[in-house]
Amino acid sequence: MSMTRFFLALMVNTTFLLAQANTGNVSVSVIDNADGQPVIGANIVIRTLGKVAQSDVDGKATLSGIPAGKHKVEVINFGYKTQTKTLTINAGKTTTWNVVYGLKVEAKLGTVVKAKRISNTTASLITQRKKAAAAQDAVSYEQMQRSPDSNAADAAKRVTGVTIVNDNTIFVRGLGERYSGVQVAGSSIPSPNPDKRVVPLDIFPATLLDNIIVAKTYTPDMQGEFGGGLVQINPKEFPEEETGKVSISSGFNSQTTFKDFRTYDGGGLDAIGIEDGTR
Repeated sequence: MSMTRFFLALMVNTTFLLAQANTGNVSVSVIDNADGQPVIGANIVIRTLGKVAQSDVDGKATLSGIPAGKHKVEVINFGYKTQTKTLTINAGKTTTWNVVYGLKVEAKLGTVVKAKRISNTTASLITQRKKAAAAQDAVSYEQMQRSPDSNAADAAKRVTGVTIVNDNTIFVRGLGERYSGVQVAGSSIPSPNPDKRVVPLDIFPATLLDNIIVAKTYTPDMQGEFGGGLVQINPKEFPEEETGKVSISSGFNSQTTFKDFRTYDGGGLDAIGIEDGTR
């Protein structure tokens, strides 16, 4: 009975040693190319053998007991493109593979979020002014709506350091109109007045404007022909649907309104230029 057990144990050990002699190991090291750090939790898979291992904190994983020969090894990790390579496994040896993940991301399923940048509110312009490389000030459409501004000249009066002369000509930092410039949607436009270099601002209705930005110093993306300031008028984008607005205004003169004054009634046909004999 003891001899039988001895021979069984000998056969098992022999089979095990033969199996070990015909197998090898695969060692994989996974590194992120973006920062050079090891990738934790990447799956190393040999599908034909059903072998799976995960990379540790050092980005390394080992598959043991792989039959000698060629095998297709895959490195799979969420957010990265799957890496595949055919490795030759030698009996009794460890085959290494250093995987460096690039920045290319494989996104088979995902959600795309689209949003329109808001530039017509006071908060958005304050944020833009904080991040600006040059000194600038601005008036938003939100501010124009809360004030009786009817055109860009009225709105520009609210900018610090800006003066409006003759209800349409802009003076920035006390410098005359010849030292200022005007851009509409990022493009310089000529003045309709041959005697003035700067464009009169009262030709732009406030209801069509998104914001007005007054730059007081240069940046490389601006034209270099202003000394006082550059007025950047940004109109609204094309509306997605039809819009309309009606406004009514009135005024009175405290010296004459609702008071008697000298006049002449005239004839009944004066409106059409016919004398009906009243005179």
